[in-house]
Amino acid sequence: MSVSVSGAGEFDLEIEDERPWALTAAAQRKKPGRGVANIRARASMIDGEVEWKKRDGGGTKFKLSKLCQSSITT
Repeated sequence: MSVSVSGAGEFDLEIEDERPWALTAAAQRKKPGRGVANIRARASMIDGEVEWKKRDGGGTKFKLSKLCQSSITT
């Protein structure tokens, strides 16, 4: 996991999971949830963006980005 804030005020949270994409038989029978939809809804509440990508060799990479506005006034 990594967290960074750029000089331009962009906040990035990245999480990588090395587990393979293949689901077990028990997981495939499970009812689908609203996890991804809930994450997108919460990100939109803070004007953030989310994305998921497959990692080479298996696993997932998740990224949440938000442009932060400075509260410092001069």
